[in-house]
Amino acid sequence: MKDSNNSLLVVKVCHPLSEESRRKIKQHFLSIAESLKTELVVCDDRMEVTIQSDMKPLMESMLKEQQKTNLLLASLIEAMADEDDMAERPQRTYLNGEPIL
Repeated sequence: MKDSNNSLLVVKVCHPLSEESRRKIKQHFLSIAESLKTELVVCDDRMEVTIQSDMKPLMESMLKEQQKTNLLLASLIEAMADEDDMAERPQRTYLNGEPIL
């Protein structure tokens, strides 16, 4: 595989393949693999076509988003705590801004 971050298009066949059969299958699926930006692998065994992907980039992206969410939640909790402190203080002015005597 050229790039470790690429996905694989895996083609499995239910019987042993001759070199000619393998070449024809590769030729048939190569344009599909290129359009999906995947590497093509042809295997003997049962016929099955799947896309296998490296989960590391996805997990790293999810972790970064979770960290952002955690920071936002921490900020919200701090802001709510500050509001509670302000609510417990006695008011020093009326709503119109005049001082309470």
